[in-house]
Amino acid sequence: GGVIDGTDCRFNNNQQLGVGAWHAGSKVTLLRCVSSLNGRTGLASRVGAAVTAVDCTLKRNQQFGVYVSGEGSQVQLDRCGASGNGLYGVGASEGGMAEATSCRMEKNQQAGVVAKDSGSKIVLRDSEASDNGRIGVAAIVGGSVEATRCYTRRNARVGTGSWNAGSTVTLQGCTSVSNGATGLTAIEGGTLSAAQCMIACNGRVGAVAKDGRSTVTLVECTARENGRIGVGARGQGQLTALRCVVVRNQQSGAVAKDAGSKVSMVDSKLNENGRYGVSVREGGTAEARGCEVRHNEHVGVCAWNATSSVTLWHCDVTANGHNSIGARDGSAVHCCGQTKTADTEPEPAALATQSRSCSGLDEEDDGEGAAVLAGWEARAQPSLGDAFMEALQPTP
Repeated sequence: GGVIDGTDCRFNNNQQLGVGAWHAGSKVTLLRCVSSLNGRTGLASRVGAAVTAVDCTLKRNQQFGVYVSGEGSQVQLDRCGASGNGLYGVGASEGGMAEATSCRMEKNQQAGVVAKDSGSKIVLRDSEASDNGRIGVAAIVGGSVEATRCYTRRNARVGTGSWNAGSTVTLQGCTSVSNGATGLTAIEGGTLSAAQCMIACNGRVGAVAKDGRSTVTLVECTARENGRIGVGARGQGQLTALRCVVVRNQQSGAVAKDAGSKVSMVDSKLNENGRYGVSVREGGTAEARGCEVRHNEHVGVCAWNATSSVTLWHCDVTANGHNSIGARDGSAVHCCGQTKTADTEPEPAALATQSRSCSGLDEEDDGEGAAVLAGWEARAQPSLGDAFMEALQPTP
């Protein structure tokens, strides 16, 4: 139940914490404070405590800039910066909740923002998680992240991702650009949904669902100029795009790879991609309704390998570089409704590059969530509050 109010304070070079609050009723309020170079965490809330920080800097702490853990524990950040920390800028676990408005989480060694465990939640508004060592924003092991009008850019691997069953990420009006591998991803059963987001110029893939039970849903999003693929699914992942624009990606607009993987597109544009508008292989499937697939450099829609298939309903697949449609090795492309094509015969030369068409989905983003979790478990010590309380007890 203790209370701390701090204004223009410095909490630096402490062996464990800069500032901490434990137990329901305990409250910390900070204004224009700095907490840096501490042995573990700059600012912590545990076991039901509440912390508010405004215009504060949490930097270069050994583990977390901000850490909130335990049901009922809350952290409210406004116009704060969490940068250069040894693990994460902001982390929530074991049911802790954090809100960050107009904050920047940059250059942390693992990730900018991580919500871990069922019941843990981080809400971001008008904030940025960029230039971090692995991931900008992550939900893992059942954690939840909601972000509105936020940026994730130039992170070494992934902009924003959801790893493990029960983990959810919800994005509204966000931008994920120039990340080293992938803009948005769901892996190992994670769920990610994005509305009115920009996903551009990422090193390999704009948005991808990987592994069984992983789902990505995009509504009115743009995936453009990514290094290989705009949107995709592999390993039984499921991706749905509604009223999206997927253009000028270096290889393919949309890709489904592996049996059970599916990409579903409705009222979307898949135009001007470097090879293919829509591509499936090794048992992957795609379905497009009311879509435009035009001006792709090689083939509009193509399929390889037995059991791979594409179904088109009321689509415009014309004006592509070699052919509108191509299918080989037992695959199938079904044109239904009033689908318009310039031709139906594949050109073998155009399909000869199939071994490269899905290569962007084979990269190693899968392990990034596990790496973040391993870093957390190896270095974070949630028993710190108990040890601190023990140290306050009088010696007999």
